[in-house]
Amino acid sequence: MVNLKRTIILGLALNLSVIILFSICAQSQPMRMTIEERVKVLKDSLNLTETQSSEITKILEDQRKEMMKLREENRNKREATRKIMEETSEKTDQKIKATLNKTQVKKYEEMNKRRRDLMEKRFKESGK
Repeated sequence: MVNLKRTIILGLALNLSVIILFSICAQSQPMRMTIEERVKVLKDSLNLTETQSSEITKILEDQRKEMMKLREENRNKREATRKIMEETSEKTDQKIKATLNKTQVKKYEEMNKRRRDLMEKRFKESGK
């Protein structure tokens, strides 16, 4: 009877530990924004018109489809996939900039620089 209680308590403790570990891991991984969230951030930050918002939504949807296709086609080619995805992201940036006016382009570039700097900082902090 004592062994059964001990086993149940250890099992519960182990389950609790696993739950805590998963919640910590989930919190440390930044969530990716949806296309709608990204467009809203851009709309609010750059004062986009409805036309610009619609165009950028379409650009980002096309990018998402292209990225999914690339991942599927290049499953086991990690380095090649990374390079192609970087090129696709750059093309997407160029398309987005083409929908913006000069003031918006400048602010968009500043936002991207801050985002890249933050990603670089996180990468260095993670020790990779």
